[in-house]
Amino acid sequence: MTLTGAMCGERAEWSCCRWRVRWSGPRRRYDLARRADRALVYEQVLTEGTDDDVRWFVDVDQLVELWSDLVLPGHVRRAWAEWLKERRGITLLC
Repeated sequence: MTLTGAMCGERAEWSCCRWRVRWSGPRRRYDLARRADRALVYEQVLTEGTDDDVRWFVDVDQLVELWSDLVLPGHVRRAWAEWLKERRGITLLC
């Protein structure tokens, strides 16, 4: 995964070239200022990324905001719901 463009305090845009995260389909760019693109990135990183990828790309507050829109495997959703409950006291539906 490489960041492109100015970050300006946020990861405003990225294009994925780490095939473990976006291993199918053509290479594309995501505009993280757009909710739909941000949700796609979070889905990919949470499902296919490493711990380092998650730490780099996922903002917990944004994760909570996007939660109901994310399409995640059950085990990923349950793991994050448990993490958020234990560490942030936030209860989210799986």
